[in-house]
Amino acid sequence: PFTAAVSPACSAHLATWNTVVAGSGWPVNSVHAPFTMAAGSAQTFTVTTKDLWQNVCNAHAAVVAVRATRRGDAPIVVNAQVTPGAPGVYNVAYSVPTVGVYDLDVLVDQVTLADVAAINVVPAAVAASQCPISGEGVNKAIAGDNYTLTVTAYDAFKNRVYDDRATLLATFTYHAVTPTTTSCCCIGYMCRRKTTKTRYY
Repeated sequence: PFTAAVSPACSAHLATWNTVVAGSGWPVNSVHAPFTMAAGSAQTFTVTTKDLWQNVCNAHAAVVAVRATRRGDAPIVVNAQVTPGAPGVYNVAYSVPTVGVYDLDVLVDQVTLADVAAINVVPAAVAASQCPISGEGVNKAIAGDNYTLTVTAYDAFKNRVYDDRATLLATFTYHAVTPTTTSCCCIGYMCRRKTTKTRYY
């Protein structure tokens, strides 16, 4: 009898089809029904590499890469951050700031896994600091006249927000500059008097 140490055959027989991808950031069976998430939200999942015989590749340093590619005429590619975890396991963290439908791909040693996930990135909450105000009454107004101001809603990542999740509260602050006489000049019977105007803003 003899004793043999059997290790995973990952250097020559790493099986990408046996690789396990799992976690909340990897929506299963979502290619045709993309998983919805808010722009900028932090997502995570793990990638566990295995050999042909389902052994975890705990002694093989695989090169794991993850990318999210937006569908459509203007593709955007977002690369995820991958860090080693337990032996053979890789932790993936990503965040997509721009709205759209994205396909998630995992590459192990430059081979793309057959499993593909899809996410639908929607606008995050409205960020007041990113919402521009426009209209005739923004810079000046005449007492008694009606003006319409337009507030365009955006999230913190400059994505346009089209729904009615935001509550608009408009506050107007009154300031006045008291008129004061700056000069008075008379030539013969003609006098010219200069004063500052009252301003409201």
